[in-house]
Amino acid sequence: MRQCPRPLQQKLEPDTYAHDKLVYVRVSLPRGDAPIEHVTHVPLPLMFRLYHLGRAYDLPRIAAMHPRGSFYVDFISLQTLLLELQLLTSVISDPALLPHIEALAGMIELTAGDSGATMFVKVPS
Repeated sequence: MRQCPRPLQQKLEPDTYAHDKLVYVRVSLPRGDAPIEHVTHVPLPLMFRLYHLGRAYDLPRIAAMHPRGSFYVDFISLQTLLLELQLLTSVISDPALLPHIEALAGMIELTAGDSGATMFVKVPS
């Protein structure tokens, strides 16, 4: 089901996306019998925006995160993804998207030094 286009003046307002479907993102750090998990949610339209920014800036890890289905990101790819997210925060000014990029980057930063860490992304259907 396609959404109606939003008015231009609302596209950068975080509240505009309050009722959209959410993409579930979980970073898992293996810790014996009790893995540590960090979770955040990104509104689906903002996940598409992130994906398209990855394509526009030729950032392969972000561009690989097309918002469809579910997928895992391994430890090595997470480290590259973190660098790409950090680059985006330095070049864009998007008050709707930046808090989500910062949340994702913050979760990924927790994986440094833990080669068993993974990220799971589930896109709603």
